[in-house]
Amino acid sequence: MIPLTEARAIIMLTNRFDVWNNRCFPNVLLCGGEMDLAVVSRSGFLWEVEVKLTRYDWLADARKSKWTVPGRRFVSRFFYAVPEALISDVPEFVPDSAGLIAFQGDTIREVRTARRHKAPKLPDAQMRALYESTYHRFWRERLHRHRQIEHATKRRISGHKSGRARQTLAGNRENLLNSALRTQQPTEAA
Repeated sequence: MIPLTEARAIIMLTNRFDVWNNRCFPNVLLCGGEMDLAVVSRSGFLWEVEVKLTRYDWLADARKSKWTVPGRRFVSRFFYAVPEALISDVPEFVPDSAGLIAFQGDTIREVRTARRHKAPKLPDAQMRALYESTYHRFWRERLHRHRQIEHATKRRISGHKSGRARQTLAGNRENLLNSALRTQQPTEAA
C-alpha cells in the first residue's frame, strides 16, 4: 500500500470535490492563512480543507492565528481530512460545524458533513489571486525541476573522458530536459 502523504491526500480530495465542476487549488495563501486545499464551488462559494496526517499536527492547528483573521468570512464550509485512525479522537477545539473526511488506504469517506456558514461568494479579486498563485507555483516548481535535471546531467557529462561518451550523454541530457519541459496535451478521441 502506498503511504499517505499530504500530496496524495490532496489528490484524493481533489477527486472527491470533483475537480471538473469545482475549482480546486492546493496549498494556497488566501483569507489570511494557508489552505491545504481551497475549493471554489460552481456557484462561487469557498470551501477550505485542512489535511492533518498526525494527531500532533491536528492539535497544533488550535494555535494558528488564521482562525481570528477577518478574511475567513469568505469560507462557507470547512473540512478536516485525516487518517481513519484519528477520527475516533476528534480534538475539542474542532467545531461541530466542521466537516470530517477520513482516509483509509485508497478510499475516502465523509464522516461528517460540513455545515454551510453564511458567507458571501468569493470576490473576483480573491479568485484572480488564487489563479495567479497557482500559476506562479506551477512554473516555479517546473523550473526548479528543470534546473535540478540540468545540474545532474552536467555533472555526469563532465565525469566522462571520451568525446563519444560526452556526445551520448549530451543527447540523453537533451531528451531529459525536453521531457521535463513537455506539457501533456489531452488527446482527442478519433
